[in-house]
Amino acid sequence: MFKRILSVLGAGKPAAPEMVAPEPHSLLTGTVAADELIVRGNQFEDRGELAEAVSCYQQALARSPEYAKAHINLGNGFLAMGRTAEAAEAFENALRRDPANPFAHFNLGITRQLLGQHDKAAVSLEAALRSKPEFAAAYIALADSRDTLGDDAAAIASLRKALTIEPDHPGALHNLAQLLFRDGLLDEAEALLVACLAINPDYLEAMVLLGEIRKNQGALEDAVDTFRNALQRDPVQREARSNLLLTLNYIGNLSPRKIFEAHCEAGSYLDLPASSRPPTRMQKQTDRRIRIGYVSGDFRNHPVSVFIEPVFANHDRANFLVYAYNNCRTQDATSARLKGLVDNWRDICALDDAAASAMIENDQIDILVDLSGHTGLNRLALFALKPAPIQVTWLGYLNTTGMAAMDYRLCDACTDPPGVAEQYHKEQLWRLPDSQWCYRPVGGAYVPAAESPLSRNGYPTFGSFNNFVKISQATVDLWSRLLAHIPAARLRIIGVPPGRAGAGLLLRFRNCGISESRLELRPRLAYEDYMAAFSQVDIALDTFPYNGGTTTCDALWMGTPVVCLAGETSVSRSGISILTTSGFGELIAKDAGDYLAIHKGLLDHPAQLHDFRAAARKRFGASPMMDEARFTRGLENAFTQMQTRTSDRA
Repeated sequence: MFKRILSVLGAGKPAAPEMVAPEPHSLLTGTVAADELIVRGNQFEDRGELAEAVSCYQQALARSPEYAKAHINLGNGFLAMGRTAEAAEAFENALRRDPANPFAHFNLGITRQLLGQHDKAAVSLEAALRSKPEFAAAYIALADSRDTLGDDAAAIASLRKALTIEPDHPGALHNLAQLLFRDGLLDEAEALLVACLAINPDYLEAMVLLGEIRKNQGALEDAVDTFRNALQRDPVQREARSNLLLTLNYIGNLSPRKIFEAHCEAGSYLDLPASSRPPTRMQKQTDRRIRIGYVSGDFRNHPVSVFIEPVFANHDRANFLVYAYNNCRTQDATSARLKGLVDNWRDICALDDAAASAMIENDQIDILVDLSGHTGLNRLALFALKPAPIQVTWLGYLNTTGMAAMDYRLCDACTDPPGVAEQYHKEQLWRLPDSQWCYRPVGGAYVPAAESPLSRNGYPTFGSFNNFVKISQATVDLWSRLLAHIPAARLRIIGVPPGRAGAGLLLRFRNCGISESRLELRPRLAYEDYMAAFSQVDIALDTFPYNGGTTTCDALWMGTPVVCLAGETSVSRSGISILTTSGFGELIAKDAGDYLAIHKGLLDHPAQLHDFRAAARKRFGASPMMDEARFTRGLENAFTQMQTRTSDRA
């Protein structure tokens, strides 16, 4: 579903019927008197006096019960009051009197969307368009329902049709850009948003989306400027601020101190004043299981689920009661699998922060775990309300939230060395015994190749499998040095968006002296092709300063070595954590010179490279990185200690 569907319809009111002026010679009863009452009701509604407006519409119906226009206005009044079911009934009554009325069909469609009835909403909106084919707002609303129902192509077609009717409609431009962005068509989406902002420079959702697109094109500095522009207009715009923080982690030219200060600034907007925070609720644990609540927008086909599924599957149900608070409307086979692994599944995507907080308090959650940080679909503002006595951030975001309301951040000694990392966190760091991740591969049919491609091709092939946005200028500089150091090598980069992103990346390499002939850019691959691609490269290259996580695990599982360069921040040390925990410490480089030497050493000894490929899966599978029971016991021990410590202080 699009962000704030009604925002694309102007002021957010459903379309009212076209008003007809009363006949001046007939100010008596019936329709003319009803029109006068409707006009009066509209005036009350415009002033926000909704009860008075509804009263006028009801009086109009008392005088003219068959007047469809009065039923429509009554529905509008009910909808403005949040009385959605009554609004739907009013619009249905209007259609009984005037079955072809496009405004009644349209408003009923909008109301059904609010009720979550998108299949019925689509029927109503299509009926509106049959009666009024040039009804742009109906096409925009229909696109929302088609998108929610999973028909991207139909949603895009509806928005394109709306723009043929109203080419300068900011909402349609924004929503179409949102769909194209999701489909990876970044350049067209960017152009639509630039046009949208030229029409309405204060359209913050469009500005934030433009920043996201520029980030995903690899134009990180432009993305930062765009997010900061949005924040100048609205300093509390949460999505802009979280996107800004996430982008700062990728850039690589900022000190840990500067990044920390930016997170603290964000926390100051998210946190409630200390005097406004609700008192800590803590129940002494005697005969009750500890209630753990996990909050995420990524309980679906997403890297977070790769690491949370082993935990859900291995939690000790005798001592822990597990709740999942899902913040994503789109659910898939992974969602269904995760739902079957927890004791209680709650959908909170349609709830505001206060309602979600009340639900969590009612569930008597003892420890609430944020799995998103400042990534998309996060609910950090919910954590600011302190619905649980202990609040923890983990997994989805390798940095501080900057929030005083967040008590702990789960990490490990490799990503966050003791005595060093604490100064960059608002939370207390709680280090898990091994790594902060436990990996469960998706599917079991992917088998490593028996030999390295070097033996077939006669030249080494490097491969990049990470999210394109992680290929910072620091990464390009380092990879260019590697390619210069090994002149015969070629580099295959997977996951490059079409258009400007690829051209920009080639230019960056060219500026570092690397010819395009040594580079092969590929788009994002289907999962089975992605896994097969590890067998087509000799060594997978890691990104810097933002290391890979899931991709590093996938590479080792597929027998492909990954060399990681140690950095100063959590995001630049995740590879070290994975390699250390899985027993591949020989692949950790202490500096750039060591990084070059390790790669050359692997390629200079093809037999060792072959042996690595043959043994890597067994080594990785036998390590703590894939010991699900061991990891979950360590996590539960951390939760139990947090609970005991807080209970003792209560």
